[in-house]
Amino acid sequence: NFTTDHYVFVVACVNPGGGDRQQVIRYEEVGGVGTNPTVIVDNLPTANIHNSGAIEFLNDGTFVISVGDSANSANAQTDGSLAGRILHYNADGTRPSNNPFTGSDQFEWCRGIRNTFGMCVHPGTGTLLGVDNGPNSNDELNYLVAGKNYEWENATGIPGSEIGVRIRNWPVVIVPTGITYHTGNTFPSGYANSLYICSYDDSKIYRFAMDGNPPVNIASEQVFADLVDTGGANKPLDIIEGLDGSLYFTTFTQIWRIYRRTGP
Repeated sequence: NFTTDHYVFVVACVNPGGGDRQQVIRYEEVGGVGTNPTVIVDNLPTANIHNSGAIEFLNDGTFVISVGDSANSANAQTDGSLAGRILHYNADGTRPSNNPFTGSDQFEWCRGIRNTFGMCVHPGTGTLLGVDNGPNSNDELNYLVAGKNYEWENATGIPGSEIGVRIRNWPVVIVPTGITYHTGNTFPSGYANSLYICSYDDSKIYRFAMDGNPPVNIASEQVFADLVDTGGANKPLDIIEGLDGSLYFTTFTQIWRIYRRTGP
């Protein structure tokens, strides 16, 4: 609803009064400036590493955020912890009625993640995907379904019906960061439902042609963009489809646009 309310939501690691924590902060855009900061969600765990920080609005107007295991892998399977999870909120920070749990886990959407840098929502089906970073192997592309467990730091003891679907596993670390579906708007025929994933380690953007209903099956994959690896500055961090159908992705120093050329 940005065109009517001009709200922008940010996940930030903060230190008010000496207490480290993460917050979801809502700003109101006025003339290109963020005004009226309002804390929507407070007291989320933080650490020196594994904070995640992705935020996505679902098609029903609620939002999800990823919180890493806060440098303690046991958090991802500990009842009552907010770490190692995807959390789900109404736009005002309250609990949505369709959350799978109540009590101390009332904001949990799913658990068992290590550090999910990126998430995306399919614009039609509302399908939620996320990329989780493994330690020294086994980066993952996950189909993030309410109530599921993605098994970080618990290889046994989880009933099979509760285990979430891994769409792709990379045995060699690529450090997946940004991820987005593309509608196919302004791109060539066959690009609808493609999934784009940034690889920090490879300095590449991969394209996955997705099929199925919902579109969570990988039909094919290829390198879509290959960045010149100049070191840390030229690593892809996040990616999104713009309203004009272009792909926009960020590095540490720049924002890039990829679009289909129709002329010289």
